[in-house]
Amino acid sequence: MFPNLIAEIAKSDFSKKYIAQQLCIAETSLFSKLRGKTQFTLKECKKIKSLLGLNVTLEYLFEEEQKNVN
Repeated sequence: MFPNLIAEIAKSDFSKKYIAQQLCIAETSLFSKLRGKTQFTLKECKKIKSLLGLNVTLEYLFEEEQKNVN
């Protein structure tokens, strides 16, 4: 999961459906990528950052949630 990306999308005026349309992918594909089941391409990462108009690094935006391994 990408908590920073999900939070930034939630703060934006854009729906996930709109973002998927802008990426030319199905909404289900976007959900799969947000859950970390499939990977975003670099082109998709840059497009999302640009679309959201954020002044943050891609590393911050696409930082993955740490999984606890005990």
